[in-house]
Amino acid sequence: MMMHFQLNRAIASTTLNFRVSQETIYATPHDMPMFTGPNGTDVNLLFVAHTLNFFQHHLTSPMEPASRAFKELGNDKPKPWRKPLVDGAQALGKRWAGVYAFLEHDELADLRDEVHDNGYYQDSFQGESEGNEIQVCTF
Repeated sequence: MMMHFQLNRAIASTTLNFRVSQETIYATPHDMPMFTGPNGTDVNLLFVAHTLNFFQHHLTSPMEPASRAFKELGNDKPKPWRKPLVDGAQALGKRWAGVYAFLEHDELADLRDEVHDNGYYQDSFQGESEGNEIQVCTF
C-alpha cells in the first residue's frame, strides 16, 4: 500500500505519538479489530495508520536497533509497484523480507491495562539476539 512512502526517510515525517501507536497495535482484537463494518469486511484504517507509524518508528529512527538491519536491506526495502495492477492471480517475487515485533507477556498485560503507568515498553524483534531483526528469505 503506502508503506514505501512511510519508510522513506527522505519524504517521511517524524513518527507521531509512538506511544499511542504501540498501544493500538498491541490492543486486543476486541478493542482494536483489523476489520470493521456491518459484515466485518471493512479494513480498519486507524489500525493500519498506527501499524505504519509503529514500524516507521522502529525501522527508521537511528536510536532503534531494528533501523540498522533495515538500512542493510538496501534495494530490498519496500518500494512502489513498477507496473499497473491487473485483475487475477499474479506471480510472487522470489525474495521476501519480514519483521515482527513483540512484548513479553507481563509487559503486554501491563500495556493493555487501562491504568498502566504510561512507561516506555521496548519491543523485541525476532532474531534480535543474533543481531538480525529482519528476516530475508529467498524462494
